[in-house]
Amino acid sequence: MRRVLVVLLLVLAALTAPDASAVEEGYTVATASSSYVEGDTAFDLKGDNVKHYISLPFPVMYYGKVVRMADIVDDGYLAFGHTPDVLGPDSGPLPSTNAPNGAVYAFWDDLVIDDAAAIRTKVDGVEPARRFVVEWHNVRLKADGSRLSAEIVLHEGGQIVLQYKGIGSPTEAGARAVVGIEDWSGSSAVVWSNRQPKLSDATAVRFRKPGMMVARGVLRNANDRTPVSLADLKTVVNGRTVTMYTIWDGEYWFEVSTRGAVIEVTSADYPATSFEVPAGADNTVAARDILLPAPALVVESPPVEITVPAGQRRTATVTIRNNGALPGTWDAVREIEGGATAPQPDRPGAILRSWNPVASGVPHGYGIAELGGDVWISSRADRTLSRLTPDGVLLDTRPTADAIGDLAVIRDQGLLCYVVGGPAIRCIRPATGEVAYTVAGSGWSATTDGLAYLARTDMFFVSNARTIVQVKGSSHADAGTVVRQCGLSRYDQSLGIAGIGHVDTGSADGLVWIYPVSIGYGRVAHLSLVAPAGCGGRDLLPDPQPGGYTGAGLETDPAGNLWVFSNGPYEGPRVPKVSYIQSATPTYAELPWLAGGAPVVVGPGQSRAVEVTVDATSLRPGTYRATLELPTTAPKRPKLGIRVQVTVG
Repeated sequence: MRRVLVVLLLVLAALTAPDASAVEEGYTVATASSSYVEGDTAFDLKGDNVKHYISLPFPVMYYGKVVRMADIVDDGYLAFGHTPDVLGPDSGPLPSTNAPNGAVYAFWDDLVIDDAAAIRTKVDGVEPARRFVVEWHNVRLKADGSRLSAEIVLHEGGQIVLQYKGIGSPTEAGARAVVGIEDWSGSSAVVWSNRQPKLSDATAVRFRKPGMMVARGVLRNANDRTPVSLADLKTVVNGRTVTMYTIWDGEYWFEVSTRGAVIEVTSADYPATSFEVPAGADNTVAARDILLPAPALVVESPPVEITVPAGQRRTATVTIRNNGALPGTWDAVREIEGGATAPQPDRPGAILRSWNPVASGVPHGYGIAELGGDVWISSRADRTLSRLTPDGVLLDTRPTADAIGDLAVIRDQGLLCYVVGGPAIRCIRPATGEVAYTVAGSGWSATTDGLAYLARTDMFFVSNARTIVQVKGSSHADAGTVVRQCGLSRYDQSLGIAGIGHVDTGSADGLVWIYPVSIGYGRVAHLSLVAPAGCGGRDLLPDPQPGGYTGAGLETDPAGNLWVFSNGPYEGPRVPKVSYIQSATPTYAELPWLAGGAPVVVGPGQSRAVEVTVDATSLRPGTYRATLELPTTAPKRPKLGIRVQVTVG
């Protein structure tokens, strides 16, 4: 009998991981001549009822999902889905909704990996025709003490081959073993042997999808080759329309007919397009990156340096060029006082600082925030609050009365705030731990710890699983009540929200960055910028710590950059990470002495002149610096920065 206890996180991951589109049925099984492959890399896995979690050397498609990780289980199977929390000695039957599911069973029996046995792997071949071998080498059958070797060969195109060595007795030939493959839910399986002595050294067992192949690649911006996220794709496979969407990595995956296919692409940022997948052979990979045309505006001129006599006006000209394949323009002009460089960095998401908090003396961190030039890290496990320099030098650590998760900052009061049970929000003076005030909640709950703050309207944003709840702050007569709430969109696939940081855009409720509790199956996680009204997605950045279940605390600093605390990946090594990430969230101001940058349309390969006017009527003699920011209409709305230095004499 199977064990029904499962690791809850893995269950949820398997259920919530976004699927690549595929025809899930259609596996067949047949025999072929064996060509046994010896593994060349051994894992340190010994004992009975043990398993080892691995990242696959390349992704493969299995029953409609893109698989990147797996459990190697001592009892002769490779599990892509959830495995029992307590591994048991009994095998089968197939299919069954009890765990394990989503697995390939090379020789499912009660096996022991003793000192004479080993789990070995091997990778060979050239992309996109690689093979990954998982070998149970010379393992012992617990029932009679005999030994055999079995292996699973995963082909990049989706074919699965099982091979054997040292088969002699009926037990070794599978008289007690189950051999086959099973889908993710345990509702369908293709079984080669159900406790039948059918296995031999000379015969391989092959599972494949006749008439099918894999089409995969990355959607990219044709100008800078960056991945295109939030695009919808669809195609027709054997008369049925199948769909998928891209996240931050831009990857697409389809199982299509070997006769070829046409894949349609739609995106809010790009013109609709389609591309053909040529005909190919069974269980092969058609790999192709797709380039989507877009405008690409750049400021060709150097920064404006202009001298203006007191009380007079002067005008300068700046040249803007379009290096893209489509016409481009911008739809606003924003002024940023004191800008010495363009307000948006060239590479949003660049990690400006990064360090290991454990090496800094913070072994169990979670929440993170910058306040007063220092970085503060909370630890729920240790009930501590640590103060460090931005470069990770520990200054001091003090105990806390509460188990603190994600942190929010009230800068003008010098407070750090966090969610406590009840529900409630508590704000403290971090240097002393003194409680400044507590906002008691009403009509909401917080099953996760994400918290952010908007000072302009005295509003908190709290995460409750996959929901963002806006709560009134202490200055309101009905403090703690709910203003609105929204659930994450389908693009934010996750187990829940771990951390939130607010971006004050100067209008309405601004935007919030969220750090989801990343899922371990199918896709790595990301940082997502969403609107509190409706939770609509605005931008994505890669997770600074790729892997499963890394999400933890997140907060913005006065410049709009992100401080992020990441857990170690579930699949290992489980080393946490602090990251300071470049982001484009400047503070805008109305500067009456600066004007210009009126929108014009710039054709592909063309340049246009833009005027910048300085009015020194109200300026005293001296030097003034500012930046005109032009949000373009290109994908992801990249911003141009016209730097201006004015000397009034």
